Amino acid sequence: MQLLEKFIKKVLIYVYITIVTPNVVDGCGKTTQINLLKKTAENLNPYFHESLDKYYKMPAEFNWWFKESSPEEFCENIYHAVYLRNGERLAVRAKVLQKQIKDGKYVLIEGDRSIEEVNKDIVDLCNSRKIVIKHPHDFNVPILYKKEIERICEEINRNLINDVLFLMVTGSCARNTVIENWSDIDLILVLKENTHFYRESLKNIFSCSPIKIGYTIYSQKHFENLEVDFKTAFAIYQMRKKDYYFPTICKEKLNIPFVSKSKLKNYGKNILPSLAHTITRIVYDKDKSMANKLFKGITHIMRIVLFLYDYNPKSYYEVADKYSKISLSEKLDVEWHIKNKNFEQLCKFAIGFLDNYYEHVVLPQEIHDSNLHWDNNKEV
Repeated sequence: MQLLEKFIKKVLIYVYITIVTPNVVDGCGKTTQINLLKKTAENLNPYFHESLDKYYKMPAEFNWWFKESSPEEFCENIYHAVYLRNGERLAVRAKVLQKQIKDGKYVLIEGDRSIEEVNKDIVDLCNSRKIVIKHPHDFNVPILYKKEIERICEEINRNLINDVLFLMVTGSCARNTVIENWSDIDLILVLKENTHFYRESLKNIFSCSPIKIGYTIYSQKHFENLEVDFKTAFAIYQMRKKDYYFPTICKEKLNIPFVSKSKLKNYGKNILPSLAHTITRIVYDKDKSMANKLFKGITHIMRIVLFLYDYNPKSYYEVADKYSKISLSEKLDVEWHIKNKNFEQLCKFAIGFLDNYYEHVVLPQEIHDSNLHWDNNKEV
């Protein structure tokens, strides 16, 4: 540390004004500072040269700075020098930047990851700026489902066109995996203001449908701040990738938040204990009316765990098959459960599923693409 302090006394100002300060900028005090340092530090015997491009021989005092120090140490001291000179201005700029990020003008990409992960987020962000709109006619679903999607969009456009900023069909209708007479129509809506009046207006539109409508409503503020549940965050992520989730309404005034893959994985990992607890409650409450919720809760956990391993199956059948293979567990008989709706049998499966989940699924503290594993060391 003494060596570093001695070195900084000799050359820190020089390094700052010749490296940090752009050489193309005139009148910013480089020459003045060099002359002042020469005059006031003669007893330290500092070394100076005229320009970096002519500098080919480093004196001994520079060995630590340019040869022995790590890039992290080098940058840390450079940043510290910049802050000492421009601290107040940087602090003001930081506040402005934080507000601009919050307002959606800029996107903050987490940098404490591998270069490959950061680069992928940057590429995804660049590719995701244009939102693709999907017309209700374009959904590949049974005719009754398509008619209901069209009717809902028409009524919203007729009665709430200035208030609904965003509407997206999600779930099996978006994935083209509808199980007729069993699947719901799932929707995400964003309103200028999530008030009782608008919720009741939407409820009236949905209540007359022969198909169950599952919907999640957000205010513009909450949506833009990404104060959403996991399913919505996942839908935004898939929409940005232009992978089977496309909005039917998306106003330009709405700032769509950016959801990185690592952030979504951490989000999913964090809600798994709550989802497992919900399944346990349903099993021991023995409420047969919760059979569908139990089935969807089990498959929801499966989807999240598979996503942590970079699998993204679409249908319930694909989810059950892939999860069974990588967890070495009993396979959920999707067709039998949907057809028979046997609550007792589903509860029996749920108990075994949870036992396997708690025993074999190992989730790390921090999600990275390379550090997920099963405790049986099976490569996936």
